[in-house]
Amino acid sequence: MKPTRKTLPLVHGKRILEIYGKFKLDYLPKIISNCIDNDKMVLDFEWIEGSVILLDNIEKAFYELGRFHLVNKIEDRDIGFTTICHGDFHRNNIIDTGSEIKFVDITYLHENWNYSDLDYIDFYGWFDKEKYPWMIDADNCLEQYHKGIGVEISKQDEYELKKIITINSFQKFIANGRNNRIDTSYEESLLKKILN
Repeated sequence: MKPTRKTLPLVHGKRILEIYGKFKLDYLPKIISNCIDNDKMVLDFEWIEGSVILLDNIEKAFYELGRFHLVNKIEDRDIGFTTICHGDFHRNNIIDTGSEIKFVDITYLHENWNYSDLDYIDFYGWFDKEKYPWMIDADNCLEQYHKGIGVEISKQDEYELKKIITINSFQKFIANGRNNRIDTSYEESLLKKILN
């Protein structure tokens, strides 16, 4: 099977190579080769055979994400911890091979707050799935994620955590939207709603 090729800005490619060299990334595709071409980093990744995870199995993906974060934990924070984050953890980047779950398209792989990989969970049911197909219904994703990292939290702490994750996510969505000249008025209105 032909590998998946990514051509990235040199600084991004070097960051990914450094992370691959230092951390345990069994959930990610292996890097087959890399080279520099015209100030760009060209990375060839193994092809992951499988299909986009079914919505019925999405909670399992968040359990596995928790395990991935835990094994790559860097340091504790007041809330959560710093770890290796996928950076674009939506359903289309989660592949079910039949025997395991893999996370693909690691363009945004980086060190960050563990809960930042939960950006696309719609904790409040605010997003129309036709208009925002990348958003994931909450169901028990957070609970399964916590099982993956081996943490139990109270309902009150879970309520507060959902709010913090959502605020953090909306701030990123709005900043990215403005940078790309995309209308973010809906996200801005939701951010105001949750802050009040």
